[in-house]
Amino acid sequence: MPEFPDDDMDMRFKVIDPGFTPDQDAVYESAMGHLKEGIAKGLPWKKVADSVQLADAKLKEVVLDDFLKITIAERHFQGGEGLKHIAKSLKVPMDLIVALKASMIEEVSQAAVKVYQMGEKEKKS
Repeated sequence: MPEFPDDDMDMRFKVIDPGFTPDQDAVYESAMGHLKEGIAKGLPWKKVADSVQLADAKLKEVVLDDFLKITIAERHFQGGEGLKHIAKSLKVPMDLIVALKASMIEEVSQAAVKVYQMGEKEKKS
């Protein structure tokens, strides 16, 4: 197994950094907090998602996608909660949760390859 430099975490952030401006980052964080509050109150995903009002439609799409993926990561991968239970509690179709999980695994795989390639380039430098 290849060894990564001590700053492997920094390289991972370079791979996944969305490149938000400070203003976009603030809007992103605020919207994520809004979603978290709504879900904590037991509101269905659609209602909470529809209540997010962002002028930038692409940023809204990123926020909604990230929130669901973070929820899956925290509740399923870290917490061991079943996907069916997550889908039921969020009131979203199971196929959406399964598709997001598959997308997350693919994203992690692609990021791992990029981090490895960056490490190899740095070794050669």
